[in-house]
Amino acid sequence: MEYRLATTSDADEIARITHACSPELRDNFTMRLGLAFHRVYYRCLLAEPSTIVVCAERGEDSALSGFALGTLDSEAMLSALRRARNSLALASLLGVLRRPWLVVGLVQRAWCLVMTRRVDRYVQDAGAKVSFLAVDPTMRTTHAGPKLMMHAIKRMRQAGASAIRAEVDESNPKVIKLHQRLGATKTKHYTTPNGVKRVILEYPAPDKQAAA
Repeated sequence: MEYRLATTSDADEIARITHACSPELRDNFTMRLGLAFHRVYYRCLLAEPSTIVVCAERGEDSALSGFALGTLDSEAMLSALRRARNSLALASLLGVLRRPWLVVGLVQRAWCLVMTRRVDRYVQDAGAKVSFLAVDPTMRTTHAGPKLMMHAIKRMRQAGASAIRAEVDESNPKVIKLHQRLGATKTKHYTTPNGVKRVILEYPAPDKQAAA
């Protein structure tokens, strides 16, 4: 397995891997918006300079088998999504036609993107953070998930990040435990505007880790 930084040309394959994990993420709102939405979503984020996406690539055929998504600047990530909101709305149209009730969630999230108070948002913290980890179900036995997260954190450190946060739904204890095994600690609990309970974990700055 080889690890490298993703480029915008990887967006479609990253979207495919995201949806290959869809049975585990059936309650995830954006997953219900469809594959076309995620293609545009990842193109948007990969074009943002603060985004760090590390891909796992199979050596024999160079196919992607997983990725870890992070950002050096959460506010820059949100700004990129604000700028792309019309393209994202158009890309979500098919998913909304299939599930009209998604309109309510789209309106809520669009409103939260323009709010200045962090308490009104679905994403709480500024600064560097790791946002998403996905591994093709056929490659789970390779331990690619922990390795991807470690490579992503390493790349973010090399790019200048100190403390790195992760925000995870409390209903996803597997990912919470993964972050904890890699050195993150819980720092905060909060509830999103639609009632989802989340936990914020933090990978401390290297100097703090050394002092501990």
